[in-house]
Amino acid sequence: MQSCFYKSADGIDLHALYWRCDNPSSESCVLLLHGFTNDAHVWDEIAAELSREHHVLAPDFRGHGDSAWDPKARYSHWQLVEDIGEIAQQFQFPRWHVVGHSLGARVAMLAIADGLLAAQSFVVIDAAPEVSAEASAKILNDALSTPQQFESYEAYDSHLKSLYVLASDEAINRLGLFGLRKRDKRFYTKMDPAFTPNLWHQSPELQEQERIRGPLVEKLWESLGKVKAPVLLLRGQASAVLTQAMAESLIESTLHDGQLRTVSRSGHALMIDNPTECSDYINQFLAAQSQTKHSIRRAS
Repeated sequence: MQSCFYKSADGIDLHALYWRCDNPSSESCVLLLHGFTNDAHVWDEIAAELSREHHVLAPDFRGHGDSAWDPKARYSHWQLVEDIGEIAQQFQFPRWHVVGHSLGARVAMLAIADGLLAAQSFVVIDAAPEVSAEASAKILNDALSTPQQFESYEAYDSHLKSLYVLASDEAINRLGLFGLRKRDKRFYTKMDPAFTPNLWHQSPELQEQERIRGPLVEKLWESLGKVKAPVLLLRGQASAVLTQAMAESLIESTLHDGQLRTVSRSGHALMIDNPTECSDYINQFLAAQSQTKHSIRRAS
């Protein structure tokens, strides 16, 4: 694993983690897009497994992790879509497989539909174009109630454990280690505090974008319906964000080529709660896509 930096179209320094593939002949890259309040290190365990057959790239969204904070607080789904499009331009792999969790999945829906990501396959982790009011309120409340500074790594770990109750101590320690910056003998969270109100509230930028493009939820439904690539929908067994009914509806009514798998002993953050089962499902899905592609080549 190594760190790399690239510039957004508007000049923001963005960070990503890169795992070089163990297979030197691989031309495919798995793009891992994290969820709200997380960063690229949320994928560490899964990325290590995926890198056996694919290059793996996991960016920090602007305002998260080791990416710079936007001085103009341009935090919206559409801005993140633009940033992801820049990744595809600057890291030109022949084939992309996209994996997105929660916010990352929603951003990927828009980017794929807009043609900014030519995805060979798409893994949607515990996300849908819209969620219930109760689930949205809990996600927002968890973010707003997180202190911006802590006295120690141990205090931050304790807070994370209250959010990710099914995660292992090792996963919590890793998130804590990479989630803080030390300044003046205090520890500060890396996420820009301006991100939450700008993404979730009706900022002037979002209102203008919705006036031009249409309501975000409608665009997300439309975008997911446009995805022609095979889709794996992963749901956490105990998730309150993606209900079983919504997941089944997406498979039956929205996705052109979708399959649903449920990850046991996991909630919304299933790549933290149960990374082994999560990575197994993703690896099986990607292997099936590779076999299908080779079969088509032989037939032609």
